[in-house]
Amino acid sequence: MDTKLNIHEIEFYLATYSGWRKNIVVPNVSWGFFNTHEADLLVMTPSGYLTEIEIKRSYQDLLADFAKTTNHYENKVEHMYYAVPKSIAEKSWEAILRSFHGNKPKCGMLTYSEGGFIQVYAPAPSISMLKGINKESNKLYIEEQLKIARLGNMRYWTLADKVLENYQNNNDNKN
Repeated sequence: MDTKLNIHEIEFYLATYSGWRKNIVVPNVSWGFFNTHEADLLVMTPSGYLTEIEIKRSYQDLLADFAKTTNHYENKVEHMYYAVPKSIAEKSWEAILRSFHGNKPKCGMLTYSEGGFIQVYAPAPSISMLKGINKESNKLYIEEQLKIARLGNMRYWTLADKVLENYQNNNDNKN
């Protein structure tokens, strides 16, 4: 790995950067929303637009993403980013550019430091603009927005259950 941070720490730093008090931020979204892939982190704005963030902890992890037969460009996402450790930023961006075979990239890149500082390395273009479609066509319907909110709610309570279980187990071991 090119970082000592675990996936949950990175998710938290990215969620904080993305403004989880203003936007709905949900990790690990696949079943029930996307047809072809899993999103590591989704950020939904109050107006119903999605930004997807694909988290990579190593350069090899990034390269493996390009070998997959699926892609991250379903019609529900307006902006897509890769988030990589700052230490591998330059070679990661070069690999991303190569993956588009000379075409304009459909994604941007964020970097994160070991201390959790997030920075935009390359801004993400509007995917609807790249496709030449009206941005409104990439806006989520209210039913889709509620589905994202429901998935976020499910993630929260699943995590709360694990935290409570760990707390109870630790207290049982003390008695």
